[in-house]
Amino acid sequence: MKIMLKKRIFLFIVLSVFFGIFCYGQNHNQNNEIKRITGTLEEVDWVGNKISVRTMHFGKIDEITLIVSSDTEIIKGTDKVGFLEVKVSDEVAVEYVDNSLSGLKALSIMVMKR
Repeated sequence: MKIMLKKRIFLFIVLSVFFGIFCYGQNHNQNNEIKRITGTLEEVDWVGNKISVRTMHFGKIDEITLIVSSDTEIIKGTDKVGFLEVKVSDEVAVEYVDNSLSGLKALSIMVMKR
């Protein structure tokens, strides 16, 4: 009898944790609104797939690091280009989402003319 009760309690705890994590993930993903920044590329990490953009944020200079994935669309002029075509000091406009599990993920990078 005690074993059955322990199994039920264990099952209840496992299911509660699972549904708690699942519901948090569902609720969190609904808040992934697309944001946009413009600025100058301060750092390009081709190995780590990251860029750092220096931008003005509420009147102060800020540097934001974003993850660049294989899904990130990169436009230079009118051409789609690869990540290797992005250089430090390029002026860019970046659309991104805040994925708290992995960080700020760049959806698109538009390299402006100098």
